[in-house]
Order: sequence, then C-alpha cells, then structure tokens
Amino acid sequence: VSAGELAAALMVEHAASELNPESADTRVSGQVIVSDLNLQEVDGNPLLGFSTLTLDGIALSLLESSFNIDAVTLADLRAQSLIDASGNDVAARIAVPGTGQSEVSAAATSESPSWVVSVGALQLRNGELVHIDRSLSPAFRVGLYRLDGDIRGLSSDPARQSDINLTARLDQVSPFSVRGKVAPMTDPPQMNLTVSMSGYAMNSLTPYTGEYLGYAVESGQLGVESRIVIDGSMLDSDTGIRAANFFLGDSVPSEEALNVPIKLGLAVLRDRSGLIELPVKARGDLNDPSVSVSGIILRALTNIMVRAATSPFSALAALAGGEELDHIDFMAGAEEPSEDGRRQMAVVAQLLGERPTLLMNLSGSANQHDRVPLASDLLGRELMSDQWSDVSAALDDRRFRRAVQSRYREQRGESVETLLTDAAPEGRDERDQWLSARAFEELVFQRAGALPEAMLSELASARARRIRTLLVDEFGLDSERLFIVGTTLNTPASLPGVVLSLGAR
Repeated sequence: VSAGELAAALMVEHAASELNPESADTRVSGQVIVSDLNLQEVDGNPLLGFSTLTLDGIALSLLESSFNIDAVTLADLRAQSLIDASGNDVAARIAVPGTGQSEVSAAATSESPSWVVSVGALQLRNGELVHIDRSLSPAFRVGLYRLDGDIRGLSSDPARQSDINLTARLDQVSPFSVRGKVAPMTDPPQMNLTVSMSGYAMNSLTPYTGEYLGYAVESGQLGVESRIVIDGSMLDSDTGIRAANFFLGDSVPSEEALNVPIKLGLAVLRDRSGLIELPVKARGDLNDPSVSVSGIILRALTNIMVRAATSPFSALAALAGGEELDHIDFMAGAEEPSEDGRRQMAVVAQLLGERPTLLMNLSGSANQHDRVPLASDLLGRELMSDQWSDVSAALDDRRFRRAVQSRYREQRGESVETLLTDAAPEGRDERDQWLSARAFEELVFQRAGALPEAMLSELASARARRIRTLLVDEFGLDSERLFIVGTTLNTPASLPGVVLSLGAR
C-alpha cells in the first residue's frame, strides 16, 4: 500500500439486559470512506487504486448476525491485471507458498453462525480495468475505460438475484456493456448475462492472431453480442460475432499457429460487403478444470474457422443452406455441362458473387466412362463427316448403315450377319438397322479400348475451358478469379466434369 486514507463516521451501540443476557446486541451504523488508495506489487507494478470508496448506510448487528450496506460507491477505480513475460499472472506472483486454511480454522468456520450480508447497490463511476499480457510478442494490452454502472441487490441470501447494468469503452472508443442477473449464492450458482461490444479495432489482436493463426491483423472491426447462461456448472452461450473488413496481413512465425489455410477460411466466411457474421453456440461443464467461459466460446469459434479453411465447400453449403458443390457434372464424353451441371454453375456463381475475395480453381476431369462416347463420336464422324449427330439418327440413313457394315467387314473379316440372334427383328429394313447398330457398337468398343490417354486429357481440359467461359460470359464472374489447374484423370475424384477448389486473394 503506497497511499490511502481512511475516514469513518460510525455510531456503536450496545444494549444488554440482566434478565435476558442472550438478547445483548452490539450495533454499528454510519459511513466509511477510503480515499486515494494505491496498491502496488513489490516490483512497483500498479495493482489497484481508486479516488474514493464510500460505504453509506452501514448497519451491523451482532445479535442478528447481519451486515447491511445501503450503497457502496467506487469512484475512479484503476485495476491492472498483468501477465509477465514468464506467463505468471498477479495471483501467482503474490501467492505465499504453503498458505492454506487449517483444519481448525475450517472447523471453526463451519460452527460459526450464518451471517446475512447485503449491499443495496454497488455503484461504479469512471472505472478503468486494464489487462496486459507480456508473454506474447508483441505484448497484448486491452482496457475498459469510463466504466460506469450498478450492481443492485447483492446478498448472501440464496434466493436473491442481483441485477447488473454496466457500460464502458473498450480501448477508450468501442462501446461495451454487460446486463443481466446473477445469483452467486444460489446452490448451484446461476447467471444470465448479455455482453455486447461494437467497433473494436482488431489490429490490437495481432499478438493473439500471430500466436495462434500465424498472421498479423491487417484490418478489421469486431462486434460481439453474447448471451451467457450458467446454471450450476453448465454453461450455455449463444454468441453473434460480426467482423467487418477483417483481413490478415503478414505471416508471423509461430509454433502454436493452426496448420490450416486460415486466409481461405476467412474468405469463405466473408460476404461481398466484407462482413463476416458467425452464430457461435457453445455448451460445456465448468467443473472440468480445462474449461472456462471464454475457452468454450473460443473453441467453438476456432472449430468454425478450421472447418471453413479445410472444408470450404461444406462451410459454404452450411452458410447458404444448400448442397455441397465441389464438382460440375458433365455427361460421359460431353464437352458441355449437363442440365444438373448448369444448375450447379448457377449456385457456384452466386456464392462467388457474394464472396469477392474467393478465387476458384477449375480442374477438368475424365475417366474410363468417357471412352465409349468419345469413340462413338470419332467413328461416327469418320463415317458421316459433318452430317453426324448421334447413332440413333444416323441409323435411319441407309448410306450410314452400308458404311458401318463395310467397316465391320474390313476390321473383323466377317459379315455383320454373324451378329444375328433371336432378338433380331424380322422385317428387312428393321433387321438391317438392328445389325448396323450391333456392328457399330462392336466397332465403338474396339475403338474405345485403343483410345490414347491424351484424348481423355484433351477432353478434361476442354471441359475446364468451357466452364470458365460460361462462368464469365453467362454468369458475369471476373475471369481473373478463375484459374484452370491441370486435369484429373482416372481417379475416384475424376467423374466426368470439372473439379472445383477454392483459394483466397
């Protein structure tokens, strides 16, 4: 204690009766004022101070085991919580080794009469709470300034709830408030609070983002609206987080940083106005020593960011309430997207339009199912040139049927009549079409097996180019956001179409 003054105006009354000694009572009433208190740690770091602490309406009764105060007013509070470079907080630095409650003391406490303590109102005026963490580099500092408000109805009575209404400015600027009810003496304890904050400059969070995300904060303003309910040991929280124009900047070396593409995750979450809105619901048991109120909420928030970074299409689907789209469908052998593919393109274009910091990679894909349609198209064009459209239309053309049967004799060395089965129709023209169709099918299967792999690669590349063109020309996306990145062939992911992946600007 480096400074402080105590003043009191108290009346002490004692009343006793010889006839009834047990009714003797000592009562104390009045006012106590503590002025200009200043507490420091041994090394001189500020700990606690205030200009005045006023206790008005003191009423103490030994007989009734009651201690009541009408109002406690704390003006110009200054409190500092410092974590030093070694990670020790104030409690760790001032704790005396080996201290603890003795068995005798505990027993005495259990036998003492139960006191009723109440404070009508705890009034805070122009307070200042500062937290500094020097275990981070650079050091983190945050403060609540102009802290004003009341906590009313404080009581040791388990049936009483206290009303909290506090306002402050976070780092001198950002509005901050805590409102709600607490019942700390209830068994189990209960709390129902709403905490809100807006306009917090996120650059101040660089010590934490550097440590745990691996990047400094380039820009951003944070708003939080959180409802926190504690019933016994169980915590339920429902938090709405709004981060406007939140962008990460330069990388920061850190062994603690998440090993995920966190910038991609933020780009997935960020809408076209630069706003990230996250509903974060969390629940946990505070009896677990590894669990805290802030820890539960931060863990839920981290899980959302990691999911967005590692499974961006799943995160987009959850945000948009739709299907997960990481592929645009094509019919086997086709260079144009199917009807489903065009519908998928519309959804992709809408999502990209709403998230302008996202980039998209297009990887054309093809597999063995594309071989038969490719071979059919190649053979048809060889036999009919520009008149070819598809085999069902071509079979109506007698010249095409003669060309097919001739090609079959050349390659197989036998007549198409060898393909006849009981399933062949009896009419001459119908049988000719049936035989030509079987012969064409046999020739296509033979050609499909011999197609070079390069043709599948060319088809896959053509699909990627086509999707990029359609997204630009028909759906209005910026071509600079769309990148063609190789091909995907003959893998479990290489369904006929285009494989999509995301990146961030």
